[in-house]
Amino acid sequence: MISKEEFLSKARADPVWLYDKLWPKTPLWSQQQDILRAIFRDDYITVRASNGVGKSFVAARAVICLMMAYPGCEIVTTATTWDQIELVLWKEIKIAHASASIPLGGTPLNTKWELAPGWMAYGLSTNTQARFIGHHSLPIFVIEDEASGVPLMIDEATRSLITSEGCKLIKIGNPIDPSGHFYDSFSSQLFTKFSISAFDTPNFTTFGITEQDIMDGTWAEKITGPLPFPQLPSPKWVSDRYIEYDFDNPWVECFIRGNFPTTAIDTLISLADCQKGYLNEPEPDGRKAIGVDVARFGLDETVIVGYDQGRIEILDTVKGQDTMKTAEKAIKYRDQYQSGLSVPVTIGVDDIGVGGGVADRLTQLGAKVVPFRATEKSNKWGKFNSLTASAWWAVRDALRNGKLKIPRDETLTAQLVGRKYKPAVDGQIELERKDEMVKRGLKSPDRADALMIAFTAAQWGKKINDDKKIISKDKELIQKVLSGDFTFDGNNRKRKL
Repeated sequence: MISKEEFLSKARADPVWLYDKLWPKTPLWSQQQDILRAIFRDDYITVRASNGVGKSFVAARAVICLMMAYPGCEIVTTATTWDQIELVLWKEIKIAHASASIPLGGTPLNTKWELAPGWMAYGLSTNTQARFIGHHSLPIFVIEDEASGVPLMIDEATRSLITSEGCKLIKIGNPIDPSGHFYDSFSSQLFTKFSISAFDTPNFTTFGITEQDIMDGTWAEKITGPLPFPQLPSPKWVSDRYIEYDFDNPWVECFIRGNFPTTAIDTLISLADCQKGYLNEPEPDGRKAIGVDVARFGLDETVIVGYDQGRIEILDTVKGQDTMKTAEKAIKYRDQYQSGLSVPVTIGVDDIGVGGGVADRLTQLGAKVVPFRATEKSNKWGKFNSLTASAWWAVRDALRNGKLKIPRDETLTAQLVGRKYKPAVDGQIELERKDEMVKRGLKSPDRADALMIAFTAAQWGKKINDDKKIISKDKELIQKVLSGDFTFDGNNRKRKL
């Protein structure tokens, strides 16, 4: 029988041996093994990876292996949001604890697992630097999950925890933002670095499937048996994303190739803007609205989006729906938003083409309708060549200024980051036309357009908590409000911000 000293020595020398003892039926694939060995061997480790390659899986099991190999240690886990800590990383920790083939002791709670006083792992939120002060166990290991979104002040605070010999800092996440401490860690000599793309995973390497095979459409011919790791990204999933979003979309660069996306000069909304939008907690602005982007048939979606005091939710997406059904659904969602309010909730509708029928029907049903005409000229002092360009720009500003929260919807994000802009010949800002997007192999950005319409309709409507008319009907002034240059007081007097 192996002694405690021999066990600890062997586990620290080869953590994959320890892992295989604990979970013999769920082996790690090669890069996961390399990451686990580096975590035990080195003091600073940083891992950027595509979606679905098992980042939180290996982080959770690294927590347990470290706890077993270093009695008395303290492990601090943090992440971009509390949900990421509790519902992702610590959910994986509890699963790993319950499935271990050897009893591990203790009972993991939602975000804490203690084996003895001072010998524990736990989660800390990133809302205050003070939480990261006053830890005295040795050694201390810090794991930042979704490190790209961990605030700089928290990353700096973690450095005060790992000043003693044997302490470690591990950063893991999607490479969303091409700036900040996570990005900088990949140029630091301190860090052992890992970059993992979907093409590095066994479902691709086993069959020799490359990115070129995905782009050529020849990948399926190479699959000669079952996928060795069904839980990892499949070639079909990657192929579908390339078809839907195009190979040069920043979403593809980050979430499939595992690279930091470049912020091109013609990118209107960046992946970092979207990441901020996921995390924003906007102050309620007293506005509610519904946005409808209409598509009758084909591959385009009819999308209904809700704007609820700075928060966006995708209410409905469907293909091939007739206009009358779309109008009925819009009324249903409007009624849900309307509940308990005396001020009518505005419905914004793409009023060009088939959307005009939806707008007409909504008007017949008594709805307060704002017809959105994408090609209509913007009146903001010649800065934008269309109302659409002005509205998309306003959405970008709202994301950056913490005034808009968006859902973590893969398709919505890809559509937001996929649209480009350029200066027109007259110096105005011109949004990439949809026919130009089609030439690049992209579909219509239906979800993004519905978001933009809902956001715009909210600015054009009355505040839900104010029975006075506070927004002018004058279109020129409305568009200045949309652009954030003017606001109004309760007596309809124009006031420069």
